[in-house]
Amino acid sequence: MVDTQKPNRPAIPDDELQILLALSFLADECAEEGDADAGFRKLLHGLNRACAARRAGAEWGAELLNRYSEELIAFAARYCPRRVDDDLKPPSIH
Repeated sequence: MVDTQKPNRPAIPDDELQILLALSFLADECAEEGDADAGFRKLLHGLNRACAARRAGAEWGAELLNRYSEELIAFAARYCPRRVDDDLKPPSIH
């Protein structure tokens, strides 16, 4: 596996990276099947695991937390675009 970590940051264990990749894949799969909420929850589960690792003192916990945060943001951009109801739009000024 190619290490894409930034220099001077603790390496995330391979098993944690594999879990991140698996959850990302499953989240995309859920969203593509029409259930973006389920996909988002899968990534939130991973984010919670990363938070727990960080709280437990894992030196790589903060980096894993950053990775999950980035993945959640990217997922939301892909599958959960902001929707504004027509009646919530500001009136047009003529």
